[in-house]
Amino acid sequence: MATLVNSLEQLGYIDGQNLFGAPYDFRYGLAAEGHPSKVGTQNLEDLKELIESASASNGGKPVILLSHSLGGLFALQLLVRSTSSWRQKYVKHLLTLSAPWAGTVQEMLTFASGYTLGIPIVDPLLVRAEQRSSESNLWLLPSPTVFGHKPLVVSGNKSYSAWDMQEFMEDIGFEEGVYPYKTRVLPMTDKFEDPGVPVTCVVGSGVETPETLFYGEDGFDVQPEVVYGDGDGTVNLVSLLALESEWPGSASQDLKVIRVPGVSHTSILKDKSALTEIVAEICSINAITANSLVFRAALADALRSFTGDIAPKYQVLGFLAMPQFQQPACWRLEAGGQVMDVDTAVKDGILGGGVVIRGLLDGKDGTLDTAKKHDLKEMIEEMDSAAEADDVPIVFICPISLEPMVDPVTLCTGQTYERVNILRWFSTGRLTCPTTMQDIWDDTVTPNRTLHQLIHSWFSQRFLRTTKRSEDVEGRARDLVQCLKKVKGEAKVQTLKELHKIVAAHPSVEKPVIDSGVLSILSSLLGPFTTHAVGSEVIAVLVNLSLDSETMTDLMQPAKISLVVDMLNEGTTKTKIQCTRFIEVLMGAKSFRSEIISSPSLSAGLLRMVKDKRDPDGVSAGLSLLKTICSHNQVRSSIVSVRAVAQLVEQLPELSPNSLESALQILDDLAAIPEGRTALKDCPQTIPNTVRPLMKVSEACTRHALSILWAVCKLAPEEFVSVAVEGGLATRLLLVIQSDCPPALKKQASDLLKLCSLNYTATLFISKCKLTRTMQ
Repeated sequence: MATLVNSLEQLGYIDGQNLFGAPYDFRYGLAAEGHPSKVGTQNLEDLKELIESASASNGGKPVILLSHSLGGLFALQLLVRSTSSWRQKYVKHLLTLSAPWAGTVQEMLTFASGYTLGIPIVDPLLVRAEQRSSESNLWLLPSPTVFGHKPLVVSGNKSYSAWDMQEFMEDIGFEEGVYPYKTRVLPMTDKFEDPGVPVTCVVGSGVETPETLFYGEDGFDVQPEVVYGDGDGTVNLVSLLALESEWPGSASQDLKVIRVPGVSHTSILKDKSALTEIVAEICSINAITANSLVFRAALADALRSFTGDIAPKYQVLGFLAMPQFQQPACWRLEAGGQVMDVDTAVKDGILGGGVVIRGLLDGKDGTLDTAKKHDLKEMIEEMDSAAEADDVPIVFICPISLEPMVDPVTLCTGQTYERVNILRWFSTGRLTCPTTMQDIWDDTVTPNRTLHQLIHSWFSQRFLRTTKRSEDVEGRARDLVQCLKKVKGEAKVQTLKELHKIVAAHPSVEKPVIDSGVLSILSSLLGPFTTHAVGSEVIAVLVNLSLDSETMTDLMQPAKISLVVDMLNEGTTKTKIQCTRFIEVLMGAKSFRSEIISSPSLSAGLLRMVKDKRDPDGVSAGLSLLKTICSHNQVRSSIVSVRAVAQLVEQLPELSPNSLESALQILDDLAAIPEGRTALKDCPQTIPNTVRPLMKVSEACTRHALSILWAVCKLAPEEFVSVAVEGGLATRLLLVIQSDCPPALKKQASDLLKLCSLNYTATLFISKCKLTRTMQ
């Protein structure tokens, strides 16, 4: 590690200023969302806080995460669990070294017979139990998605692939690892989500790495014979390259893989050829050789990150769409019959010679007349905020900040920089050119007027074009609003469709469209005689606009709500989803009345959406609105009356984790009324389908499931307690009590466990709890 750090410091990184550490306890791992992981989650929170702090102390610039080994997995999880806006603001690039994306075969050796890391004398069996207790080791077991059905461990006549991990754990005597592996680890390792930032993987290869383990008649207490394959000595090559196989041709994810032959898992941190690749990649990412912020961590499994003096928006939009910084061949201005190569123009006018592009720069001093009305800095900022400056020519960019230059100046070396950036560079005592690292024999800076004129001209053209396009969109939207007053039939449908596309794609038109009176027009189009073709397009427009209280009150008229409910029952899936969004918006109004959502037809339509498994978005939207409706006590009886309880209980085993949580919350709310409890009691699947999610999905699911089970068992203990115990409820309750769930949840589980034990002798009840297979 010290060698890598020294290499970075030789480039100009300074510990505590642009070089920081983010150490973590490698024994702990992370868990799938919905499962508690106190230490692992804290690791991510600490890292996130460090990134934000470092960015803030460096002018809000983004960071580049540099990780080794397990650190890469932590970094990836941090990114996929963060919002896209956070990633765009704070993270520029992820650079990983020897990341075991899909786990390793060596971890199966660790669990089966222990692993001493090559330390002599130590008996592997003495450390096996301790190694099995490490969360991170479970995380590093081979991923079924990547390793497939290939035999990885062979014992006698039996073989185990990554898909046989449960059976493997049971056969090696580690049954207690099955549950956390299936619920906490597997959901993370069976998919590789895009992190939303460019990724570079530097990996070693050509080193013998355990690929298949052969155990003899003595079982797993004896070290196996090993067949080796390709990798870095620790991580199999298929795991090192997992992102390459799992993100093939992804348009949304930039990935670069650098192989360094003959470099092992740990020597990648000090091998000369590996360090050359790493340093070169860091320089190419930043497009400079220094002035970057690095988070340095300790030892091999350390997570590190660094930040460049780089504006986050330009790096994302203009120069880091691919992992490497690449300069386009040239950029040309064409006007008045003249064609100019910008690279050539800049070189010819590098000391401020008066180069004029005829037909474009019409001012006496070579500037664009129309551009005089606009400040260059203001144009850049406005276009940047509108994401219109993503193809800025490379020669307009300052190599230090990677931002467009407003006041370009040239050094004696011929390199051009933004004035404020190069003067700040000199103020630190550096007398070298940041790009070439040549010694500066004259620190005089010369204004590059030609380049300034070109930059001003380019941004002026773009600014005027962008402004005109925005004005055109607003004008077209206003025209469509006026057309709605006149057109009829199919023409009205087409007008609404075009208006929907505009307001959905251009949020800036919302205010002018609302000012033109669109809300009252759209509201007037909804009524008892409105066709579904018109009504669905009206709703599609309304859900993309901010509704005032007067409009929402008008839209809550019974005839309009009746039309929306009809479309929710009979429309396309897209229309149904928009109708649910529309009703949820109305429920947030001050004038909202619960009678509006008390229609059994509305509840029935939402339940049909939940049962339609062809569209997960429809299921989620239906449950979301049902959950919101159930928060109103007055309408719960109406929901129960359409057999909502039985239908939801039957759907529980097939729902996704997020949808399952919503469904259980709805059933929990309905259990608060007598009719709901009776319906739960009368449904034969209530007990088994509610016991199953306990401690398997999320704390919220466990809380709602316990509440439902308590309501049913309390209502008819003689009838349901024995059914619940036989269904494994007692065992699950013990897991809740032993977990790190909140005290209130443990108390509820304890009370329910006491209720379950009333009709059993102590010995019989203990046997029903299956304590020998319970995680201690």
